[in-house]
Amino acid sequence: MKCCFLQPTKWILLGLMAMGFSTLRAQVAGTVYYREKFRPQFHFTPQKNWMNDPNGLIYHNGEYHLYYQHNPFRNLWGHMSWGHATSRDLLHWKSHPLALREEEGRMAFSGSVVADPLNRSGFAQRKGETPLVAVYTRHDSLLQNQYLGISVDQGKSFQNYTGNPVLDLNLKDF
Repeated sequence: MKCCFLQPTKWILLGLMAMGFSTLRAQVAGTVYYREKFRPQFHFTPQKNWMNDPNGLIYHNGEYHLYYQHNPFRNLWGHMSWGHATSRDLLHWKSHPLALREEEGRMAFSGSVVADPLNRSGFAQRKGETPLVAVYTRHDSLLQNQYLGISVDQGKSFQNYTGNPVLDLNLKDF
């Protein structure tokens, strides 16, 4: 009896997995990058160049936002900026331009993003607007400091807070 109960479950799982694989293949069918032999198909990857750890994962206005450390110039560590992708289902991703850029040799390292729907930060520019606030580490060859970035365009880009750095311990390795 146990065998008969598990058998339909196995078929259902296999069917769901097959649907997922066909959906993923359909999503990337016309894209050369995503047909690479060892390219992950269930996990987000940028089209090209270095990707490091995810940062600032947030669900906002019906979309998942994935920010991640990214070298936009080469497939090697360095020039860390925050890449950005969005998804409505965590399977199909749309890539966007960089959300936080390396500026004047100061890279954007790890951090997180929070939504401020009550505008406690005062960063909203219009009534009813929900700013997203990124708290992250800026790094150069001498120091690491904590910075704020503010987004009032639904997380597409972040502008540096004028009072940056918000935390400076004068340390090379924060």
